[in-house]
Amino acid sequence: MGTWVTIVAPFISGLKNVTEIQCDKEGRLKSLMDKISEINLQSGSYAISGFFEAPSVFYKVAHDCMKSKEIQALLEDKSTEFDAVVSAPIYADAAGIYLAHRFKASSVMYLSIQASLPTLDHFMNQPHNPSYMQSIFSPYQTDMNFIQRTGNVLLSYLTRCLFEWAKRYLSTKIIDLMKNTSLTFHFGHPLLLDGNKAIAQNTIYLGMMNCQEPDFNKNMDPDIKKFMDEAEYGVVYVSFGTFLQSSLMSEEYRQIFIKAFSKLKQRVIWKWETEVMEDTPTNLLLKKWLPQKEILAHPNLKLFVSHAGQSSFQETLCFQKPALFIPVQGDQRQNAYEGVKKGMGLVIPYQELREDDFLSSMESLLQNSNYTQNAQHWGALVMDQINRPLDRAVWWMEYVIRHKPCHHFVQPFHKLNFIQRNLIDVYGFLTLILGLIIYVNFKIIQCCIHRCSRRRQKSVNTKVFLKAIGVDKDVTSQPRERIREATDTFKIGIEHEAKGQLKVMKGFPMKIHLKPVPIESLHVYHARKTPHAFKGASYNSKLEGKSGVLRYPSIQKIKASSVDEFCSGTDKVLSGIAGAKKLADDILIFGRDSDELLSRISNVFARCEIWGIVLSKEVSTL
Repeated sequence: MGTWVTIVAPFISGLKNVTEIQCDKEGRLKSLMDKISEINLQSGSYAISGFFEAPSVFYKVAHDCMKSKEIQALLEDKSTEFDAVVSAPIYADAAGIYLAHRFKASSVMYLSIQASLPTLDHFMNQPHNPSYMQSIFSPYQTDMNFIQRTGNVLLSYLTRCLFEWAKRYLSTKIIDLMKNTSLTFHFGHPLLLDGNKAIAQNTIYLGMMNCQEPDFNKNMDPDIKKFMDEAEYGVVYVSFGTFLQSSLMSEEYRQIFIKAFSKLKQRVIWKWETEVMEDTPTNLLLKKWLPQKEILAHPNLKLFVSHAGQSSFQETLCFQKPALFIPVQGDQRQNAYEGVKKGMGLVIPYQELREDDFLSSMESLLQNSNYTQNAQHWGALVMDQINRPLDRAVWWMEYVIRHKPCHHFVQPFHKLNFIQRNLIDVYGFLTLILGLIIYVNFKIIQCCIHRCSRRRQKSVNTKVFLKAIGVDKDVTSQPRERIREATDTFKIGIEHEAKGQLKVMKGFPMKIHLKPVPIESLHVYHARKTPHAFKGASYNSKLEGKSGVLRYPSIQKIKASSVDEFCSGTDKVLSGIAGAKKLADDILIFGRDSDELLSRISNVFARCEIWGIVLSKEVSTL
């Protein structure tokens, strides 16, 4: 049973037994490729403008393609059926995506590059992790350090932004249809570049599919074969692929090549599109088209000077030849560095090409057999496959035809947004729970430590001070002298703060407050940091004359016109409080000056025993 094949492409290939429809009769794509190539080869810089121009060109080509009479005839013919539509995505093959949907056919993507393009990875169900997967525009090699990984992340993001900008040419429906890809043919190999990445089960590697047996008699011109057969020291083959035309390079770059080639004893075959060049060295053969497989397979081929395009890079491995890679644009840099990593070649970016470096690199590759041995080693590894890539492609294509439209291959990956796909919501929730657990445990431990400390340091703010003034003696005897002696011993200073509102005692945990302005009455508070010590006590928002954030409960404000009245009032209040013997608090005393303050301290301390406050003779650990 045969298969009816229709090819819709910008160029007519002339293949037999297929129907071909040319969709770019005006040559927009060729003009764009020539423009990018000329800018790159002339100036030695990347044609950034070309990449921004590309989306509109692709859109116009796809639009004209859909409007062509050939495609319209297929769409209008109700009997026309297709089982599968194969698209080659770059920015997005809108026409191919739509046709697969229109004919209810399996949508198949064919990706001809292996370097990671974040946007295509996403739409073809492939995970993209910039921590180890270089973006197609990334200048970095594998095993990136921190700075390189940061740069790679930014490049991946910018690449994604480029696609977001290009999406203005596409409808939302087309973008959604891209997510329904049934199968992806990937022209890569698991041993090359980031081939060790996780892939979806509907991604089929077809790397080395272009590695076919050479036919010297059929494909190689006699003059080329003779030129290579008679090369005593071997041949150097130079080609920059199909789209990069060497004949477009500037005179400066052409001279670099010519001068370097003239100093080699090997013969050189160069793909030069015009086949005409002034001052051509005698060892140089120019051809506008060359049978690359046959040339690489020739036993006299010693070195391949290549732009490191995907096909050329794989053919270098197929025929196990060392290479000097001169990447110019796109994925070529990544391919080139992969060749260096495999030890089968060297790399000189086109923008950095100099005659001395070019010549020395070629001589090193020609003279050092390690490059050839590494090329043979890796070539054998990548070519050792369970079956031929072409056979795999045919089997899987027939599979999607048999089971169209193969929606069982579509991944749930596309149903998740960025936050869900990267588990940011899950990690955030777990972090919140963990934070709450840590906070609650911290508060519990803090509370336990505080309560234990309060018990262990009963009367802690008065103990040491009273010990210093002699609580085992008659505290009424010479109180002022003893208090002054204690304040000197503990370096307690009674000072006035700015604006004269508060005094501070320094160097000791006991708090002595002095308010230097006139006050109406004498106040004493047994202040606790634990309000529940006094049942039913009210909670003051802030002590008068006390700055800061501490809040104390007040027992009762005692107003008196004399010291005796003050002391008797205090006795009365304290005698009615349950658990007064367990008081372990700061005694905050206000006075108009230091003499009045010391007098009140003496009276309060002298009456501690009457109040039922047990004064410990232990020395505090503070």
